[in-house]
Amino acid sequence: GSSRLFETARDVSKELSTLISNIGCIFPNSDEEVSCCRLQFPEGKLYGRDFQLTTLIDQCSNIGKPGASKIVLISGYSGAGKSTLVKHAKTFIKKKDICFIS
Repeated sequence: GSSRLFETARDVSKELSTLISNIGCIFPNSDEEVSCCRLQFPEGKLYGRDFQLTTLIDQCSNIGKPGASKIVLISGYSGAGKSTLVKHAKTFIKKKDICFIS
């Protein structure tokens, strides 16, 4: 099929409004309609955080080496995904003598 590119948020809004107004034609069964209209993300999945994850893993893996950091701080707005980022990093860090405080 063809894919559509949107140039502005207004373009996306128009397309979503059109889809919503025609949802009855797309999904005649009301059960399908309800499940279709929920935006769901898999729990614990990171999106677009590869750079931050790699940086955190590298910094934590170097703790204790000469000239390396002794502490790594993570900051950001509420809900930005700091805890999820740390949770993912923990699965990759092999050193046993690192403590995480949140």
